[in-house]
Amino acid sequence: MTADRAAAAPPLSHRGRRLSLAAIIAAIAVVGIMLGLTLPLLSLILAQRGTDSQLIGLNAATAALALILAAPFIPRLIARLGLVPLMLGALILEIAVLLALPVVDNVYGWFPLRFLMGMGASALFIGTEAWISRIAANTSRGRTVGLYAAVLSAGLALGPALIPLFGIEGFRPFLAAAAIIALAIPLLIAAAPSAPHLEGRPPFGIGHFVRLMPVVAGAVMLFGLIDGADYALLAPYLVGRGLTPGAAATMLSVGGLGAIALQVPIGWLADRRERYPVMLMCGGACLLLPLLLPWTSGWRPALGLTLFVWLGIAAGLYTVALAIIGERYSGPTLVTANAALGMLYGVGSMIGPSLAGGAMDRFAAAGFPLALSGASGLFLLASLWLRPWRRPPAKHQTGPEKS
Repeated sequence: MTADRAAAAPPLSHRGRRLSLAAIIAAIAVVGIMLGLTLPLLSLILAQRGTDSQLIGLNAATAALALILAAPFIPRLIARLGLVPLMLGALILEIAVLLALPVVDNVYGWFPLRFLMGMGASALFIGTEAWISRIAANTSRGRTVGLYAAVLSAGLALGPALIPLFGIEGFRPFLAAAAIIALAIPLLIAAAPSAPHLEGRPPFGIGHFVRLMPVVAGAVMLFGLIDGADYALLAPYLVGRGLTPGAAATMLSVGGLGAIALQVPIGWLADRRERYPVMLMCGGACLLLPLLLPWTSGWRPALGLTLFVWLGIAAGLYTVALAIIGERYSGPTLVTANAALGMLYGVGSMIGPSLAGGAMDRFAAAGFPLALSGASGLFLLASLWLRPWRRPPAKHQTGPEKS
């Protein structure tokens, strides 16, 4: 099936659209909870056993590596298997991995299991993003994908909060995570008749997408860079500025609340204004706000507000990117574009900790905000030079879905 034939699919009924949205929200929510729970859970278990910190970090990075390596193959799998069968298979894979982790119970055995977990997450991210872009009307696309991003952020934030409830010993936390994943399966099956048909070979690959839409690619990589650096090094940075570890963790949670709360407003703005300028506004905020950290770290309310706005607007880069590609592409081409975003986010999230950590080694605590502000500045300069809002539509793009 070609992209044009996919675009010509009959419009969704109101019930079909609601079922699709419920399935998408459920799938991305449980993925967010699973990742938010298992990433710190496994690290805590290994740390309690006295595992070397570098080995813990490498073990955690395995899932991100899988996210990057699997992304180019997901469009082909969707074309061959169909969207819902692939997503159901990915959910079942995640459940199997979660149940296998306490059985294997060995850091070296966890490497391949976490790689499989990352592959499943990659399929679910790309599948849900393509599906939400397919059903979103262009007049409300920003708000729709903003809701999607907010739910994902909420799941990631809720995951760690479940650790005190289920503990870190034995099978209990893994069984809880598997049960949470299973909740999405009935909704996904119910929505299967309304799922888009995305079969067919896209006219370009991930690398060509980056050349077609370099500013969107740069925005997603910048978000991944900021996200990765913050999760890895924001707490140590704040401890170095005089906060207790507990207070630093609380401030990180406040930033996560911003990523939840600001996505729908940013999406609303992207619906009311040209989307590329909104993306550049987000980039400008990411240039300026990190520079406030040294001045606000001594006053908790100001620090919390800075992190709330900064991390919320940084996540907005991804929200606006989803809105732009959902407007420009359809069918299997849209799946390829979503796969590119997932891979670029993964690359950025791997670069971010190294960049910020190297800057902190060189410039002490000041290196953290300088590195992230500098990366945002490079994105802005490149965007202003490329001026994508003045370019004609890309040669291979197809129009937005009319469903």
